[in-house]
Amino acid sequence: MCWVQSRDDFQFTVKLNFSPRRRKIHTGPNLELEEIPQAMPAILTKRMVLSQINGIYDPLGLATPFTIKAKLLMRELWGVGGKYLEWDDDIPSSIKVKWISFFQELFEMRQLSFKRCIQPADAEGDATLIMFSDASEQAYGTCAYLRWELPNATFESRLIAAKSRVAPTKKISVVRLELNAAVMSKRLCKFIKEETRLNYEIEIFIDDSEIVRAMLQKESYGFNTYAAIRIGKFKLPQIQKTGNGLRVSGILLTGLQEGSILLT
Repeated sequence: MCWVQSRDDFQFTVKLNFSPRRRKIHTGPNLELEEIPQAMPAILTKRMVLSQINGIYDPLGLATPFTIKAKLLMRELWGVGGKYLEWDDDIPSSIKVKWISFFQELFEMRQLSFKRCIQPADAEGDATLIMFSDASEQAYGTCAYLRWELPNATFESRLIAAKSRVAPTKKISVVRLELNAAVMSKRLCKFIKEETRLNYEIEIFIDDSEIVRAMLQKESYGFNTYAAIRIGKFKLPQIQKTGNGLRVSGILLTGLQEGSILLT
């Protein structure tokens, strides 16, 4: 992530480099999109792909649709076909194809930009903090938006932070993952309120699970230990359900598909 001073925007730079290091500096140039996969090494290992992932600097989670896909691909490298891969073992060709595709899609990050200032210049009044959370069998996550009212009776929303986690390898129900996502949403909301110097008109938590919504509207007693602990951590200000066609935070769970970035 870098700051474009002329536009006061945050943008992402993509640096892929598989060349050996000497004194912590790569000995070869960075790869460009047109050089993939021809210039990639013949042997691709877990250590090499993890090194490239760790090079993505994203403290606010704005690149989560990309990073969650990398995490899911990393999880596939554990116990592939019942065989444990060492850090310097060659990745199976079936998974290597997915990694090559991911590295190609990674260059789409260059097209993204986010306003550094989270408040429009002509905003009126206090902002509304809107938290979305969602979960699938693979991952769960949350994202935060600020909605500002403008003078011409319109509104402007800005993404300010996001967070996601890969689901445990041990199979658990989607309802439990949805509950974990709601708790993560609550924690991210608390962090935003503590670290920003803004007053919020209202906090709205949006989730598409009717079961989780009903659980959070009850007291923590009467549930099993797993659910009761998480419900107790979530004191509900206001939670709403999304419509059937609205999947705002769903992109955090599976990552972007090739060519799926929409620019406005």
